[in-house]
Amino acid sequence: MRGDLSASTHFSAAAGGGHIRTAQALEKYINHHVVDAKVKVVDALKEANYIYGKLICKGYHFVATKTPAIFGHMYHNTNDNSSLSKFVPK
Repeated sequence: MRGDLSASTHFSAAAGGGHIRTAQALEKYINHHVVDAKVKVVDALKEANYIYGKLICKGYHFVATKTPAIFGHMYHNTNDNSSLSKFVPK
């Protein structure tokens, strides 16, 4: 493995299970492959302002479950090169 990952922090967001599972997979991989690794997974939304975190999580859940067409449109347009994608770090 390249680089020193013996001490690392991985930020995740509880808005969608994929983010959390990815961070947990990274944690498991590093703990398995790096001797004496100290990995910390931090839910950035829970660490941020409580109301802000709840608003984002509930908003994400609402849009994803109640208006899947809008969610799909936002998802694809923020992943492609579009006017919305400039607001999403890559």
